[in-house]
Amino acid sequence: MDMIASLRHHARLLVREPGKRLALLVLEQARQLGYRHCYQETTACLGEALARYRGLGFTPCERLGNTGHRDCEITLMLPLG
Repeated sequence: MDMIASLRHHARLLVREPGKRLALLVLEQARQLGYRHCYQETTACLGEALARYRGLGFTPCERLGNTGHRDCEITLMLPLG
């Protein structure tokens, strides 16, 4: 993809899906900082959020410790490596 096409693509993503774009930027920053995984807790009543996490590649995992989010029954993990 040439530079102009790349800029157009990123501009469309930012306008169309700002949440996704922000999530991708944060995950990339985490990779650059040396994080190997991203752990997420959510709840089934947040269906759009759950779909977004799954769309980003998060998969179900076991709960990691006591985070205090007792109402978040779904735990997800994304390898960053």
